Amino acid sequence: MLQVCSDQAYSPKVSQLFEQNEPAPAVGYAQVALEQGIDVAPAGLTYGIPASLRDLQVGERVVVPFGRRDRPARGFVTKITATCGLDKVKLITDRDRKGVSLPEDLIQLARWMASYYCCPLGWVLASMVPAAVKRGTGLVTRTHVCLSEPIEGSKDLKLTKLQAAVLKAAQQMASEGQPSVEIRCLASRAGARTVTPVKQLVAKGVMSIRSHTSVQAAAYELPAMPDGAPSIVLNDAQRSAIAHLVDHIGKGFSVHLLHGVTGSGKTEVYLRVIEQVIADADRGDAALVLV
Repeated sequence: MLQVCSDQAYSPKVSQLFEQNEPAPAVGYAQVALEQGIDVAPAGLTYGIPASLRDLQVGERVVVPFGRRDRPARGFVTKITATCGLDKVKLITDRDRKGVSLPEDLIQLARWMASYYCCPLGWVLASMVPAAVKRGTGLVTRTHVCLSEPIEGSKDLKLTKLQAAVLKAAQQMASEGQPSVEIRCLASRAGARTVTPVKQLVAKGVMSIRSHTSVQAAAYELPAMPDGAPSIVLNDAQRSAIAHLVDHIGKGFSVHLLHGVTGSGKTEVYLRVIEQVIADADRGDAALVLV
């Protein structure tokens, strides 16, 4: 049976059918340089910062929705502003869980490299972070108890024997000038076998904890350098190249191309020029070799 209803009967359902939830307002806006080639906006795209990421900083690696299907894409925050001239922006999904972040000086270096080499900024930033760091290799998260903050409110609480021991150990370490301590170290010093007494004090508001994520590489000992390395006698071409390059040190930015077949001694020229650069301590220059 076909039933026909009036428009008035359908109007509530139609309005619900096409009703769309408005996205949460942004607390700020970030320019994100995606780790891929984008011709339209090589310097980055603008995204809204959700309230959960209000502490976002320039240099952090984030996950954002990209394209019509909003597929997850990663990129680096290169600029943060309070306002935006766009009518609609997508919100940043999350910050990188591996804790990858670049300092401001590397962001500026990446801008120069992207401009000089005509390369998307996101690609340059991505190349600055080793693949192992992006995978989270060696990533360690440690929980520290803050000792620099005053410990209050414990007098009116009923504490167990272990909780009181933890509190006493924390107060003693704070008096020694220690700003924080790893949660397991504090529990061990108080004679507790687990961190449960410490967490119980945190739950009662007596203490506060903070998590810190860092990359810890395995200990590695450099091999001993051989003594009495034989000195290399330079040929005329090497001496001429070194003299030309050294003559330009300290005179501003310049580009030089050292041409030579494999085994002609180019590396020795690099080493001698580097020695000249760092020999003058008053100038305070440094050398960076990219291989």
